[in-house]
Amino acid sequence: MLARTSMLARLAVVVVVFSSCRAPTGGQSNLTDGPIAVSSQDFAHQLVFGQGGNAEGLSAGTGESRYVKFVYTLSDNKVWYQNSTKFKFHYDGASANIPLFANVTAAQFDALTLRNEGRKAVSGTVLFRFVGEKLDVALQIVGAEPIPSDASIAYLKAVRATITGSIVSAGTSYFPTFEQAAKAQADAALYAAQGISLGSMDDWISNDVCYAKGATAGRLVALKAEEIEPAFSAGNLKPDDILLATTGVPAEIPTLAGVITLVPSTPNSHVTLLAQSFKMPFVFVKDAQTRALLSSSVGKDILLDADGNGLAVNFTFGCQVAVRRVELSATDRAAVTSLREPPKINFPPAAPLGTLFRKAAEIAPRVDAKHFGGKASNMPILLGELPENSPAEAGAIAVDLWFAHLESKIDGKPLKVLIAEELAAHQAYPPANVTALKDALKRVRKAIETAPLASFWRGTRQKLSRA
Repeated sequence: MLARTSMLARLAVVVVVFSSCRAPTGGQSNLTDGPIAVSSQDFAHQLVFGQGGNAEGLSAGTGESRYVKFVYTLSDNKVWYQNSTKFKFHYDGASANIPLFANVTAAQFDALTLRNEGRKAVSGTVLFRFVGEKLDVALQIVGAEPIPSDASIAYLKAVRATITGSIVSAGTSYFPTFEQAAKAQADAALYAAQGISLGSMDDWISNDVCYAKGATAGRLVALKAEEIEPAFSAGNLKPDDILLATTGVPAEIPTLAGVITLVPSTPNSHVTLLAQSFKMPFVFVKDAQTRALLSSSVGKDILLDADGNGLAVNFTFGCQVAVRRVELSATDRAAVTSLREPPKINFPPAAPLGTLFRKAAEIAPRVDAKHFGGKASNMPILLGELPENSPAEAGAIAVDLWFAHLESKIDGKPLKVLIAEELAAHQAYPPANVTALKDALKRVRKAIETAPLASFWRGTRQKLSRA
């Protein structure tokens, strides 16, 4: 559930694994660490279509909804195509395959690829479909803000130069993502002058598309893309509503009962992958009659039935998207909400060990998870199975440090008491006031980050450095 998930995300104990490799410090990414061991089947610097090519092995999706994700590193002018079935997100492939990102966090990767300032690389996707005996290819690049068109053109040309194969149609097609669309359309003449044609997924789609299948019911709320987050924060869009996105779907949206977009997305988009993970029906509606029904149903309860092709999209055959006006009672609404309840997570509650530090080789996998968390407690398995690709020396800090931190005082009040007081009014789901919940979580985060560990940490730091 959103509220509980947010709280866990904010309050989770971070288990630090020490190794002989130097980790990023001071919030700065360490971009020089490496090398890392990778398989040639996990990435390639060229994408080759046709007999003997590698595109089939690197692509994900089925039918005409095939794609390959890539990261283009600017310092060495290299394109890294990743195995997009194995690595669903750009960060997963980059951190596993590209030495530049071997020791960065997901947040650091985003900062280095999604923002114009400080950009070290560009993330993107190659989309492709067969038209007769030829293959149409379209490119997308990802950014949290509009990328200057001259830079975007240079990125696209560099990537297109690494795509080969006799069956590939000539030319370069660019399908801008939501965040890039307005800027690209405004500079369409610049792209055309460089031989790059602008298009969208709508050019390839003739039917409804199911990005994430399933059935759901709820109140239909119509919003433009830029209105989604403010509406959710203000409580005008609730977790048990179905969103009708009239101008497209941005990369980040809240968890909802379902999403219907009138502007097509892509099978590899961030929202598509999240919708599949959260089992949140997500569809594009092309059918004119269904669009008319949706238009007349805004503010009313509807049933959405998205019968797709598993987790894949097939643009040729589309999918069955059924929309029906219904009236939901409070009992009905509660029943629908209960169907979206995630399965119970079976993990042991954190328990103090009685000491602060233990070497990884002395940790018992699974058994010691309650003392060190899952990743650190499984470190001995990596040491045994992958000795050549594991740190020579490794250890973990026990949750005792976290429990000690909870006793730290701010203005005379223990941190654990402050946290409990801040979250006391936000135990129900869906949250009654999302803005108030976000504000409370910000205060909790600040308290966690600023509360002093006092004598406990100072007294054990030297012991830890000698361990």
